[in-house]
Amino acid sequence: MIKAAGYQLSLVDSAENKALEMNHIESLYLRDVGGIIISPTATECAYLGSVLPPGFPLVVVDRQAVNFVADCVLLNNEKASFDTVSHLVKAGRRRIGFVSFHYGEQEIDPTIMERVRGYKRVLSRAGLEVHIAYPKISVVEQPAERLLARIQKPPHTFEIIHIDAQLILSESC
Repeated sequence: MIKAAGYQLSLVDSAENKALEMNHIESLYLRDVGGIIISPTATECAYLGSVLPPGFPLVVVDRQAVNFVADCVLLNNEKASFDTVSHLVKAGRRRIGFVSFHYGEQEIDPTIMERVRGYKRVLSRAGLEVHIAYPKISVVEQPAERLLARIQKPPHTFEIIHIDAQLILSESC
């Protein structure tokens, strides 16, 4: 569909590093791209104004940009998490953990906190215990098995369900 419309899609990964993200954005702009769709490394996005001229076509996804005016596409993170965890509870899962990797460069992202609220709401209603972990990682490219090994393992077997940037763990039956 993109190619048929005469466009080319390029993907770049900043590994949640703002300096690298700014470098990528500047590089794309200097290559005369028609626009950028970005999931920014931070909610505070004033830095985008130092890299892009006013009016440059930019769409922000997944995080509401603060101090920068741009179109954005957002997910109702709290509802998505609520619906997912509700499904696990209805399926009979009782030990459900919330794990979201934290890159250490900034505070826990507000979108993650929205997901946590949905998770906690379901467990509170169901009378279940909350298990949350924010392991810090430094390299995004590490295999998932090594990342998960950093999380303190509970005494039970868990199954893993991956949703967006979050992981939800639930005890296997």
